[in-house]
Amino acid sequence: MIPVRCQKLVKHYGEVEALKGLDLEMQPGEIFGLLGPNGAGKTTTTKILLTIVAPTSGKAEVLGLDVTEKPQEIRRKVGYVPQELTSDPNLTGRENLDFFGRIYHLGKERRRRVEELLAELELVEAADRLVKTYSGGMRKRLDIATGLLHKPEVVFMDEPSLGLDVPGRQKVWQEIRALKESGVSVLLCTNSMEEADALCDRLGIVYNGTLCVCGTPRELRSSLGGDVVSLQCEGGDSAWQAFQQKAEALEAVVDFQREADRARLTVQKGERCLPPLLEAAQGAELGIISLDFQRPSLEQVFIHYAGIKVGGHADLLS
Repeated sequence: MIPVRCQKLVKHYGEVEALKGLDLEMQPGEIFGLLGPNGAGKTTTTKILLTIVAPTSGKAEVLGLDVTEKPQEIRRKVGYVPQELTSDPNLTGRENLDFFGRIYHLGKERRRRVEELLAELELVEAADRLVKTYSGGMRKRLDIATGLLHKPEVVFMDEPSLGLDVPGRQKVWQEIRALKESGVSVLLCTNSMEEADALCDRLGIVYNGTLCVCGTPRELRSSLGGDVVSLQCEGGDSAWQAFQQKAEALEAVVDFQREADRARLTVQKGERCLPPLLEAAQGAELGIISLDFQRPSLEQVFIHYAGIKVGGHADLLS
């Protein structure tokens, strides 16, 4: 069952066109990252999928259910962990979970499920303390537990590690990975490139109300033109010319630029290209002084696609 599918999704708020024909499809059991600048349409997309707001036109489905036709069924099958902390600070952790378990009408299994999640999220020792005494990481883990009480098949998360320290962030990431391992599909809205790179199987960048590009982190990096190898070498012009000729004959080398004793090469799959490049330099009798290898970052990808108007669509990498 496809967890999430949007087809030509449009949403107007008065004269403001928040979504302009957005297309999106998640795969079962994946962590899908939704990135984009403020106002790009991420929040509107999520609200439509959660059946909080209705689309103006187009189609949106969650687990095969139309958001406008089956909102109640969808709400029973999805979980939501918002950016803002939602637990009541004047209740204990156990009381918070019990309260939400009643809202979900869990019945006899409520207490068992609460204890199960307290253990999974490592909150047993703090379960009977007031939430206002919790650290930020503990409160976020409690919110994740709340979103998982009813065993959802799809979980929507908005900036799950925002404001957490390194140990707290790593613990939240561990829980998100555990969700995937258990077969739960996760739609992750984040502006953290590190988080997206660490967690997401695929990423979609939303810009100006459309999904302008979609792919794995590796595919998105490669879309910028490849990795960059910088070499500083010692040798005469004839040695440099021989090296350039050998390097440009390699299929993986996209571009070769030289200035004085330095060369900058754009290559595909740089880690595989390095050995033959070094052999080419040695065969040309160039002495390598220094070498630097850089792969385009997700931040560069984000700036490239979200910082300019892109005329393509979600299949740019297919």
